[in-house]
Amino acid sequence: NRKEFLRRAIHSVLRQTLPNVRIYLTDDGSTDGTERLFAKDAEFDRADIDYRRLPENVSSKITPAGSHPWIGPVINAGLKRITKETHVSYLDDDSTYDPHFLERMVEMIETEDLDFAWGAQEAWLRNDPTPTFFDYPLFQRPGYVSGTSLVHRREVLKRVGLWLESPDPSRPEPIDWNFIRRLREAGFKGALVPN
Repeated sequence: NRKEFLRRAIHSVLRQTLPNVRIYLTDDGSTDGTERLFAKDAEFDRADIDYRRLPENVSSKITPAGSHPWIGPVINAGLKRITKETHVSYLDDDSTYDPHFLERMVEMIETEDLDFAWGAQEAWLRNDPTPTFFDYPLFQRPGYVSGTSLVHRREVLKRVGLWLESPDPSRPEPIDWNFIRRLREAGFKGALVPN
């Protein structure tokens, strides 16, 4: 239910300098008219956008009280539709990419023979129009990677599997940390791409 944020996020992907980017967008049962953005002849009725709307808000049904939304089934609904793309990235509706982000990430993965890479992030605080680097203490932990700055080869999914469909009570960790931890535990090679 954040249609205006979503519009900005999509435009940031469409402005990427990496050619042939395809968007697999899964709507988690929004009620704000988001689907009208993708209707025939609407703003995002394009061949490079694959939009699917879930019949209900799945993440709200499985998210433990007081937790960040558990979006595994929503992410997986998109991943299951990918057919030929060689690299995968993830972008939340309230995030955007720098126009060169995907090109730099894929170039680093290919030239350094990596399986995944992540980049620096900037955050906009609610009442401050200027971006600041994402430097909250929580995110300064060694090895921290955010899902919205992650790009990986699609083939890693064959060994690691999809994102968890529901929280694992034995590991109280955010969903993106869980996926990245599984990448590392499977022996996949990753690195930070500097600004």
